[in-house]
Amino acid sequence: MDDYVPRIMQMIQENGERNFVSFFHQVRATPQDEWQWYLGATRIFFRNAEGHPTHCITFALPVEQAHYINPKVNRLLDENTFLRANKHIFAGLTHREKEVLTLMGLGRNSAEMAVQLNISEKTVATHRRNIKNKLHAQSSYDITRFAQAFDLI
Repeated sequence: MDDYVPRIMQMIQENGERNFVSFFHQVRATPQDEWQWYLGATRIFFRNAEGHPTHCITFALPVEQAHYINPKVNRLLDENTFLRANKHIFAGLTHREKEVLTLMGLGRNSAEMAVQLNISEKTVATHRRNIKNKLHAQSSYDITRFAQAFDLI
């Protein structure tokens, strides 16, 4: 909701004739039911005589559980959740640290990074240590996940 409600409000304010907001969300009919993914869309349905929006309509379609799109949607939603939870950490990286993070995500070793960035291996080691500390990274998987989530690789 934190993502799509502001977008719906913006759509209402802009009052465009063809504007709509689409989003994925999980729904369950009762607390005993399993969560199920739905694709939802909202658009302005009715305007008053002055042309101001008065009613919106939202429809939602279930995403079939056996459909190939489910794993992809889950990955995208997990990545989006990861981005939101970690954007403040990523924002704390310097430009050089982001360059080193990119190369770490690509699996480059310190010597290769030093040559490519035209810095010493000792400086690369310092950047790597700082990045791991800032990202609270325990493994190369953690590093790669950050690099992928923030479109560095």
